[in-house]
Amino acid sequence: MPDQVALEGDADYHKDGYITGSEFRNVFTEHHAGARSVVVSLWEVASKEAVEFMEIFYRNIKDGKNRADALKLARKEIKSRYPHPFYWAVFVLYGEG
Repeated sequence: MPDQVALEGDADYHKDGYITGSEFRNVFTEHHAGARSVVVSLWEVASKEAVEFMEIFYRNIKDGKNRADALKLARKEIKSRYPHPFYWAVFVLYGEG
């Protein structure tokens, strides 16, 4: 089982564009149980910027940062490049930091 899983948040939305907490829990439990943490996008992501974000995030982990700090540093770096929250606030971490 993977230590961490990344999910794109737009995969199984309702027609109104929202997924409930219990639905998220079901998706996590059915498909990713056992992972210590999950990184989820809160909305459909812009490809280029999302790739940059995740490259920075995983670089930070490779450099020895814990997941929470790696995400925080990735947000900060992306925010300096793309000030709109659409780009830097898209990913959240659930589980162990």
